[in-house]
Amino acid sequence: MNRLLLPTDFSDISKNALRYAEQFAQTTSADITVMHACESRLNRFWLPRKKHDAIYQQLEDFIREKDGSLPENVNIMIRRGKLKEVISAACMAEQFRYVIIGKRHSYSTFPKIRGTKTSQLFAWSHCPVLVVPAGVGFQGIRNILVIGGQYRSMDSYIQENILSLSLRFGANLHYLNFTKEPLAWEFNQEILNKKNFLIQKSIPEDIAAEGTLDYVQDNDIDLLVMMRNRNKAFEELFSYGFEQKCLSKIDIPLLVFHNNFLQMRLEREKAKMVGQAAVAI
Repeated sequence: MNRLLLPTDFSDISKNALRYAEQFAQTTSADITVMHACESRLNRFWLPRKKHDAIYQQLEDFIREKDGSLPENVNIMIRRGKLKEVISAACMAEQFRYVIIGKRHSYSTFPKIRGTKTSQLFAWSHCPVLVVPAGVGFQGIRNILVIGGQYRSMDSYIQENILSLSLRFGANLHYLNFTKEPLAWEFNQEILNKKNFLIQKSIPEDIAAEGTLDYVQDNDIDLLVMMRNRNKAFEELFSYGFEQKCLSKIDIPLLVFHNNFLQMRLEREKAKMVGQAAVAI
């Protein structure tokens, strides 16, 4: 399952996401599948050979390196149907670890106006989604920040996923929690692995946006991590960044774990337990 899925519309933003994904995949020893979905009604049930070949050629040109070669760890996939449905089917089949998408700005991932393509993609994806902002190149991952989380109480499956990333990249792992207690400040640091640390910090909820932005800048955060049901914190961070005219400071890659990711795991564990019980009987 150590594969990354990158849907593409052949745009420059998508191309930048591919270059980021290639470097990301090198460190995680992953393969990449670049996919294009044909969403038109005419192609929903049948894709003419001529059109299929034309799209395949586009995909080859899209993934081609500057020297004209095709990368060995990048595969091509063409699917019929709506993008969100195709991605959902691929994730349900446990084919991919992450879905990677390019976006003009990471901080506009959760717009206040619902129903955008990005929002629908998150809602339908049963895999974590990595959002790569346009123009952001891969410079390594040395510090990962989990927004609105406590490592002591986080779901173990998400925790293992994040921990695996931090160990592969040799990154410090930061957890920033928001509390309703106005004077409740907390800071705890533990050794994670050799020279890397696991850091837990709590700040008052009423200064969450300001505190998060300061933390991102002060600690050179390379990757933000958050759960979909905590997007309010990210929207407040965006609003504060807009007011302070410093949105570029939070325009960094964002890894999102949607509720569907956990729900699917729970359903599979339940089905597994039922199967084991049936065998025992």
